[in-house]
Amino acid sequence: MGVTGVHAHVPSTEVQGTHGDHVHQGAYIVSIVDHDHNSDHDEDGDIDIEPLTKAFGNAEPIGRDAIFTAIRTLGVHQKLNLDTRAVHGAGFWPLGANDFKVVREDVGRHNALDKVCGALARGGDDGHDGIMVLTSRVSIEMVQKSAAINAPIVVAMSAPTALAIRTAEDAGITLAAVARDDGFEVFTHAERITDAP
Repeated sequence: MGVTGVHAHVPSTEVQGTHGDHVHQGAYIVSIVDHDHNSDHDEDGDIDIEPLTKAFGNAEPIGRDAIFTAIRTLGVHQKLNLDTRAVHGAGFWPLGANDFKVVREDVGRHNALDKVCGALARGGDDGHDGIMVLTSRVSIEMVQKSAAINAPIVVAMSAPTALAIRTAEDAGITLAAVARDDGFEVFTHAERITDAP
């Protein structure tokens, strides 16, 4: 059974988890549905998202070279995937850094991202000063989770859903996907990605 029930309320600064845990969050309302339900809709077929506000207007830009470096480096940290070739990875790359601050793996793409968000929160950090890198496709929930930790840039190796693109656009998140060593596509807020190293 998947995880349900992470909720955030604007303008509070904490998220109440399903086990009473509190996690720092930004100016977003987030509702995460059952991970086993593999779509952008809840069980009634309704989209489970409340309006997001653009809060990333002043986020620092990042160069294409830094994104390529992050994409190449993530696989090196995926020890379990090197053995199994069967798990997803997610990592947080701080702007100006030479390596990931946090990398986590899981058979579930949502779980891998949840682990990164949790590790940042437990360390008293959020994602405002870096990029979230994913080996998976991007659904609306992946965008919501990234928004909940204030990550202004999400880079994924697979494709985003149409609803994920619309949500990233509305949230002010730069979404780059179909990322490989030699290129990627920028779906939203391309102004944040520069040609500078």
